[in-house]
Amino acid sequence: NQFLKDGRPYRYIAGAIHYFRIPKIYWSDRLKKMKASGLNAIQFYIPWNLHEPRPGALNLKGNADFLSFLQLAQQIGFDVILRPGPYICAEWENGGLPWWLLKVRNIKLRTSHPTYMLYVKQWMSKLLPMIRAYLYKNGGPIIMVQIENEYGSFQACDRTYMRTLNNIFRTYLGDDTVVLFTVDGSSSNFLKCGTTPGAYPTVDFGPTGREGTKFAFYVQRKYAPKGPLVNTEFYPGWLDVWGKDHSVTPSGPILDTMSYMWSFNASFTFYMFTGGTNFGDMNCASAENRPVTTSYDYDAPISEAGDPTTKLFAIRSQIEKLTGKQITIPVPPAQPKFAYGKIPAYYFTDVLTVARAICPNAKHYISPPTFEDLDSPYGYIMYSTVVPFYGTLEVLVENLGRTCFGYSDLKGLLGGVLLDGQMLIDWKACPINFDDIYERIKNHTIRKTKSKNYRSSSRSFIPAIYYAKFQTYHLADTFFYPKDWKKGHLYMNKFNVGRYWPEVGPQVTLYVPRNLLRNENEILILETEGTDACEYTLISCVASLEDG
Repeated sequence: NQFLKDGRPYRYIAGAIHYFRIPKIYWSDRLKKMKASGLNAIQFYIPWNLHEPRPGALNLKGNADFLSFLQLAQQIGFDVILRPGPYICAEWENGGLPWWLLKVRNIKLRTSHPTYMLYVKQWMSKLLPMIRAYLYKNGGPIIMVQIENEYGSFQACDRTYMRTLNNIFRTYLGDDTVVLFTVDGSSSNFLKCGTTPGAYPTVDFGPTGREGTKFAFYVQRKYAPKGPLVNTEFYPGWLDVWGKDHSVTPSGPILDTMSYMWSFNASFTFYMFTGGTNFGDMNCASAENRPVTTSYDYDAPISEAGDPTTKLFAIRSQIEKLTGKQITIPVPPAQPKFAYGKIPAYYFTDVLTVARAICPNAKHYISPPTFEDLDSPYGYIMYSTVVPFYGTLEVLVENLGRTCFGYSDLKGLLGGVLLDGQMLIDWKACPINFDDIYERIKNHTIRKTKSKNYRSSSRSFIPAIYYAKFQTYHLADTFFYPKDWKKGHLYMNKFNVGRYWPEVGPQVTLYVPRNLLRNENEILILETEGTDACEYTLISCVASLEDG
């Protein structure tokens, strides 16, 4: 009833970290803080949609360089528990599945549907050979590899799908290399569909009492009569969604449950141990179809910005107590932050002008095309149609994030538009692409226009772009404070930092890491609902960058 590593009893206290949510320059910082907390292993997902953003296009650069992350983890002294999908959840856009799978109409994701499995096999034929070199038997840090993710919570319950994945993993990784495993919530209703022969079943659960811990492992024992007890996701915090309160988990129940799990000789992973950021539009939509916030701080022991919290030090002390070993590595300090203050921002133009400049000869469609039809996975699309006797109807649609759970979740002006009971036809659609906007501003093919917005409370506010620039020779992490902005996106030096929405919360500030800054900086703000950050003319405005 235990792991053996090199013939000796082994157990782990691990922490989850997402390389894709943390700037590459800070990978070492976060990993060293985790090591100094007393952890002996890390756990992370590999999001398919990050690494194959278009069919056949492999992305291993920058924050997508997971092989460098693996090497760094090994250098620091961690064992690695890998979760390569293909579906990962992780509150990541579309559960980590590429958006372009949805271009195949009637595709059934997370099943043995032939087209879905064709793409899965193609992806795994690229990914798993890269992983094989880093398995423990080959001198690497990977000791365990997870198949799928909490599949028992998915309604399909396709056992052929899970068996096929198991066979694919074994084909590329071998039968004697690592522990292949599954994870599900601690209920028989979940494990009965989430497990598959040949993969070790584990459970996940958060802080609970001794009896709750005992029951969770009792459920695991029904599907794993022999072998170690494992909590693959032990929650020291929780995610936030727009429009709900910030999630906070106190340290006391966390420490108590650690003690209970340890007394049962269990191994466990803190999910999450290190917070991160859903930069750009890479959040998903949760069970209530509420979009997850840009911040993925998770109330974790290490914050989104890399700050050690009191929770970290409490967990560190508890690990010393449970293991009987003193942790001699000091916890590195927080990264420095800097307040750049109030930066003048100016109205540049509205999105109607942008759409007309970007798409002067937009194609006509009988009904509104989806984001997927237009090969425009994220952001905004401007739809327009001519209404006889009334003029032009223009509708700006924002993709707030595809579902976390792997259902087919198309985005766009779905279902058509009725006017006086009549379906409107003959639509044009223009993706609002900010890379294109930057270039057109630079080349003066989009020019400043006079603001048509007169006050933020006006119902006639037209979504608009605001522009700011500033110089600095002191580069440090900072936070965009949208106190007087309402809802939109922040772009720093062409990088989509993410969505702000302080009116609904709970997140207010946007974390802007120093790697996004230059000596000469440009800011674009796309505001969709109005702003009080400007004078009454909405021309002279303020963008604030604070230190926390």
